Amino acid sequence: MARKSKAARGKRRWVGISIDGEYSSIDGLIKRTAENSILVKVAWVSSDAKYIILEVRLEHYRDLVRLLDDQQGVTTVTSSGKIRLVKERLDRNCD
Repeated sequence: MARKSKAARGKRRWVGISIDGEYSSIDGLIKRTAENSILVKVAWVSSDAKYIILEVRLEHYRDLVRLLDDQQGVTTVTSSGKIRLVKERLDRNCD
């Protein structure tokens, strides 16, 4: 069977977030999104676990940003359709 074309696979957004010390693990944040029917994947975590990149389907992107903005200790830093751009922006933010 042939693979789906790139356009047919669905769009996604990469969201770079900053986490304060309040969240001891990423799991609590992921559970919170799942409770709100937003499926996310952790795509990348910085070595100090203060910056995280989440992958989310485009149709859930706005709901995720709203949810993250309501969380204490979590700040949305940047987002893009390309993970490379999000990593570059977070690297600039880390310095």
